[in-house]
Amino acid sequence: MAGGRGGLSAVSVVLLAPALALLGNLATNTVEVSWRWWSLTVWAVVALLVVATVWVEVSRARSRAVDADDDPLDDDPADGEPVIVTSQFLDVDYSRDDVTGSLIPVSGHVLRLVVESRSRRRVVLRSLRPEVVRREPARGRLLPHAGSIRTRAFRLDLSDGAPVLKAFTRQDDFPLWVSRDEPEVIDVRVVNTDGVVSWRLFLDWTVDGRSGSVAVDAGGRPFQTARRP
Repeated sequence: MAGGRGGLSAVSVVLLAPALALLGNLATNTVEVSWRWWSLTVWAVVALLVVATVWVEVSRARSRAVDADDDPLDDDPADGEPVIVTSQFLDVDYSRDDVTGSLIPVSGHVLRLVVESRSRRRVVLRSLRPEVVRREPARGRLLPHAGSIRTRAFRLDLSDGAPVLKAFTRQDDFPLWVSRDEPEVIDVRVVNTDGVVSWRLFLDWTVDGRSGSVAVDAGGRPFQTARRP
């Protein structure tokens, strides 16, 4: 059908129609023309119309190829991470180090994770695992934030020797899943009573028979959480 994905475009049909009509008249001599250059003129016009039709269809095919490349559904990663994780601290009080002057988030803050899918298939989020990188003594004074502390879905106690995330309700616990139009927001309330802990998270995922982990940290460096002074 003209204009469909598998047929000629409407412009090509308009160009080919007079070409076919001229060739038909030349073959059947339905309309007699005594001009000596008539046949040559007909063939020249037909050739120009065919060339124009080919140009239109080639341009149309290239446009389709560009549209296909731009289709986000064709960006399904074959080897890379199928999820994108962004993190943000909420409800943060800080401890100012008396020696270095640096600010360190203290126990009780919330780490919000937004997990988005890059895959056309549903990605299963199997677990979220913490890793303690370093422990050291805490020092400094408290600088409280303005605002109220909000209750979130998960709790992480870094004071434990082998800390694990614990969901506040069974409905919030892993496994979860994300898709292109259904991201997941995960709030982790982090507590610590053991000095300053450097730590990061690992989000385990599964999609289409593949499994892997995404590291969640501060741009390649571990997060830090201090006990409350």
